[in-house]
Amino acid sequence: MPRTLARIAAALVAPAALLLAPVSADAALPTRVSCISDEVVLTADNTHYELIGACGIVFVEADNATVTMSTATRLVVSGENTTVTAKTQILVEITGSSSAVAMTSAKALSMTGTGSSAAVTGLVEGVTARADGTSLTADRTHVLVVAGTDNVVDVRRGFRTRVIGDENAVTHRRLDRLRVRGDANTVTVAAGRTATKVVGAHNHVSVQKRR
Repeated sequence: MPRTLARIAAALVAPAALLLAPVSADAALPTRVSCISDEVVLTADNTHYELIGACGIVFVEADNATVTMSTATRLVVSGENTTVTAKTQILVEITGSSSAVAMTSAKALSMTGTGSSAAVTGLVEGVTARADGTSLTADRTHVLVVAGTDNVVDVRRGFRTRVIGDENAVTHRRLDRLRVRGDANTVTVAAGRTATKVVGAHNHVSVQKRR
């Protein structure tokens, strides 16, 4: 076959080979769910969900799932190893272990799932961490209660923080009021002055106290 014809034949075969190549599972389109009802329940494991519109109550019961959503009046994540990316929420409950929620802000956040995590770019008015091994990062908190063990908290600006569990690590850039009742906790406030009361044993608290 002449060289010119061989080059033409190769050019025609190459696109066909690309079309026949298998598509990666990661490229699959998400399962879209419309929030037209007051309650949405997500149960399929190993699924990427995309919720459309403002939601009422959302129950994420699926394990190893990924959820992208806007707002909800109540978000409950009971599945394990599930990740949720959301905007402003009113009430958030993370009860599943090793699940993570990233959001813009929330009125109330409850973390009772072991090893769960929450990342908030704005304000959380009330936070309660009652599990073990959880992680919280937030820009601001009004009332924060850390009641479990071995939790890690990093908040830029806090107003009232109570640490009633043991062996927790809590960091603030600024904090108005601090109460520590558990044992072997490490609490650090980097700047400003803080009204502090510490009860318990072997706590390491580094703050500038108010006179």
